[in-house]
Parts: sequence; structure tokens; C-alpha cells
Amino acid sequence: MMSSAFIVSPDYGTRCSTVFALARDGTANFLERSFDAAGNMTGEVAHAFTVAAPLHQGA
Repeated sequence: MMSSAFIVSPDYGTRCSTVFALARDGTANFLERSFDAAGNMTGEVAHAFTVAAPLHQGA
């Protein structure tokens, strides 16, 4: 049971799964799903945004 990618158990198990993807162009996607003790999805959060390059500060 403990080596499974998704564990379903009343006392111990997967309660959320998160994916964060960052593309070379700075596009970012965040997705998180929440699960109850029976393994049923109870919620989902998704955000898409752009990551800006840091400002160059001269010496």
C-alpha cells in the first residue's frame, strides 16, 4: 500500500496532488486536487500566470 502513487485508507492516504509546470516562455500552471479518505475528489484549485524575468541590476 505504501509504494502506491495514490493511497486510499481511512487513517493514512493521499489527501492532495499538486502539479506545477513552468514553460520556457515563462508561462506557469499550478493545479491542486484535494481528496477525502475514500479517494473521492473534494476540490480543485487551478492558477495560470506568467513568471517575469528578474530585472537586471548593473554593478
